[in-house]
Amino acid sequence: MPSGAMPACVHCGKPAVVALDYANIDLCGLCFTCLFERRVWKANREFKLFKRGDRVVVGVSGGKDSSAMLFVLSKMAGQIGFEILPVLVDEGIEGYRDKTLEKAREFAKKNRNVSVFGKKNSGKGSAVKIGLEKAKGTIIIVQDADLEYDPDDYASVIAPILDGTTEAVIGVRSTDRHSDWFIYYFGLLGNGAITLLTNVLYGNNAGEYEGCYKAFSTRLVRTIEVKTDDFDFDNELVCKLLKRGVRIVDVPIRYYPRNYAEGKKITWRHGFLILWTVLKYRFID
Repeated sequence: MPSGAMPACVHCGKPAVVALDYANIDLCGLCFTCLFERRVWKANREFKLFKRGDRVVVGVSGGKDSSAMLFVLSKMAGQIGFEILPVLVDEGIEGYRDKTLEKAREFAKKNRNVSVFGKKNSGKGSAVKIGLEKAKGTIIIVQDADLEYDPDDYASVIAPILDGTTEAVIGVRSTDRHSDWFIYYFGLLGNGAITLLTNVLYGNNAGEYEGCYKAFSTRLVRTIEVKTDDFDFDNELVCKLLKRGVRIVDVPIRYYPRNYAEGKKITWRHGFLILWTVLKYRFID
């Protein structure tokens, strides 16, 4: 490919807008959406996720993942007969998603059933709290809305809740070694320390705690007061559930890591913040 040339979509040859690194393919917007749609329909057929009369809450960031998901689920809703309730949460992180939020707000103005919530510079934890408060479904999934995670795993993440095994599920990532040695060893050390400390202090045996697919019954998660508005939201929530004696089930999830040039945000500072949160809430409420 000539220097500076745009990669072509592997299916139609049009300019690509999405690179799926885990599959080593480039896709245009239409082909990416078609692929996404086929996978969601496949998951629904296999696990019977949605049925007529259901109410499905979709968290929308304005980015390509959540917009594609909303588009696909809206088409499914018309054919199957369930209700879509999109919720847009503005994390308030300056410069983080200004353009995507502008698009999301434009979308909300055109669709009366879409709500936008948020407050300035509030952080990830605050955004999740707002989503939990406004959600109307019976199961909540918390995830990073980027291409590191696979929507095909939704079914396995919520399955232990649907069958009555538990009301809390943590996704444990399975992935090949990251090509960036710094991210690989930083993640190995940081995740290992967080997992070890949490398991020892709270008497648990989870495979990890930093995988960004977690699911809870709405009833359960609304009984826990989480104080942080930062990246350690999930950790505070999980620690308080473990202190209460809630059984948390691990399920394997797929993970396709990205690097800092592709938008990765977490740093070593967040690792120390999480470790302090795990230690602190073992001894205080």
